[in-house]
Amino acid sequence: MDSYLGIDVGGTSIKYGVYNENGEEIKNGKSKIRTPKYDMSKFLKSIKLIIDECGPVNGIGLSIPGCVNPNNGYIQDGGSIRVLDNINIKYILEKELRVKVEVENDANCALLAEKWIGNAIECSNFVCITLGTGIGGALYINNGLVSGSNYFSGEFGYMILDNIHEKYKIKTLNKTSSTVSFVREIANKKGLNSKSLDGLSVFDMIQNRDDEVLELYKIWIRRIAICIYNVGFIVDPEKILIGGGISNQPIFIDDLKSEMKRLSIEVIKETGKIENLYKKWNVGPCKFFNDSGKIGAVYNYIVRNRD
Repeated sequence: MDSYLGIDVGGTSIKYGVYNENGEEIKNGKSKIRTPKYDMSKFLKSIKLIIDECGPVNGIGLSIPGCVNPNNGYIQDGGSIRVLDNINIKYILEKELRVKVEVENDANCALLAEKWIGNAIECSNFVCITLGTGIGGALYINNGLVSGSNYFSGEFGYMILDNIHEKYKIKTLNKTSSTVSFVREIANKKGLNSKSLDGLSVFDMIQNRDDEVLELYKIWIRRIAICIYNVGFIVDPEKILIGGGISNQPIFIDDLKSEMKRLSIEVIKETGKIENLYKKWNVGPCKFFNDSGKIGAVYNYIVRNRD
């Protein structure tokens, strides 16, 4: 049976695994390494080390943040990984490493994984929102992935929610509401080094009912809920799936649903007309949580190389 290497390049780490044509993982290896964000030679070396570790495969699917043209592999904007700006990563990897590669945006890969063997197999219209170093997203409408005319479709992190009346101080969702920005905000509040904290330790604080952390957590959840609510009314999907490492925290998903309910009640009181559509949008986690990117990258490779 053919095997494929799925590589998911994130702002913090590169995750990878080898899968068969049914999406079953057959080799995991070390599973992740730190992302070299500022040096292309180190980035290429890291990818080569992964390929050498995982052994010969039939093809490589690459999941990358930012604005990616999957047809030719050109990255206009590397998102949180600036070294990937304005390069053709497909051409470089195939030339330098002599392997067949297909490239797609990371949130699009998460969505493809859910459509392939995840929580959206039966869906014709659904949305993925990924929370991590930034906030990404992907749209599947009328049985097709929506890339957009400039390959920026679903980049929800660029939505403006705060300081809309202040010049030059506009805050995007990426700045205020990514998992990394939330952890950094907690670190500042507690007088800690942000490098000493991660999402798991912050959720330990939340579950231990730390009042300072809970105050910031409520604001953060509210921002994410507003993003979901806005996207929901634009697309009116069957499902809205949440990806990224934070998605495997049950308390987060439960609290997010509760905030969606509160938000919906507020809107109903304001308009007097809109029903509780958020229930029909079926907000929930991606089936594969933080592994969706590498699985979707494999599926993207398989689809693009079918005979």
